[in-house]
Amino acid sequence: RTTNVGAGGLTMNAGSSITGTATGTLNVAGAFTATSAAASVNIGRCNLNVTGTATMNSTGVGSVNLTNATGTKTFGNLVIPGNFNNAVNIPITINGNLQNDGTYTVGTGQVTFGGAATDTIRGTSTTAFTSLRINKTAIANVLDVLSNITLTSSTTVGLILTSGTLKLSNTSINITPFPNDVDAAPFLIP
Repeated sequence: RTTNVGAGGLTMNAGSSITGTATGTLNVAGAFTATSAAASVNIGRCNLNVTGTATMNSTGVGSVNLTNATGTKTFGNLVIPGNFNNAVNIPITINGNLQNDGTYTVGTGQVTFGGAATDTIRGTSTTAFTSLRINKTAIANVLDVLSNITLTSSTTVGLILTSGTLKLSNTSINITPFPNDVDAAPFLIP
């Protein structure tokens, strides 16, 4: 089953959840806002596709949590002024900018930056990736890192450059992109 939300967008308030079937899809064409102050917002089993800006705006004791590893999670721009937790370590795709001014617990799930434009990673908080893939539609499309990031991986390939350009504009970047124990292929640049 597929549910489509138009340009008006979707807002989830504290204590709300999205859950569906393994093949269920929620498409949000406008803004997607998850706001939690006193209780968490949980995004569970479903394919979630947000083409607008997704804002994970949690404050206080609340957080926005990915709670089920079933289904894809794809965002246009992803803005995190609060707490966003990938508790189940699933891969996510961002086809726009990442603005992290809060706490983004990426987990071990791969974060893929796609899309057909030049985008940025920015914000006042450090984002800690374990697996980062650049998969833009063309090499001329740039992912520009303007804020502090770390990239460390002990069990998976940390950095995968499939298509596009990775530009490191911030001077405070800590990247250990390749695991120490991989002998045959210590990096992946297809």
